[in-house]
Amino acid sequence: MTRDERLESIKASALKQLDLGASPVDAITTLCCDMRHYPELANHKGIDIAMGFLLIGKLRTDREVREFIEGFR
Repeated sequence: MTRDERLESIKASALKQLDLGASPVDAITTLCCDMRHYPELANHKGIDIAMGFLLIGKLRTDREVREFIEGFR
């Protein structure tokens, strides 16, 4: 699996969790934890950005989280 394919799979998993009723925090945590498992994604800058946004309350709603994850590259 390529880096981009793996990232898309991880994003889909986080979005599915959101669709199944997981909290925005859980969806972002899933995204970040899953990325850390793969060397090609473990140091992705988006992980730090996502965790920072959670800390300051920028990713509070399902819509905000969905838009963030969908825009994640």
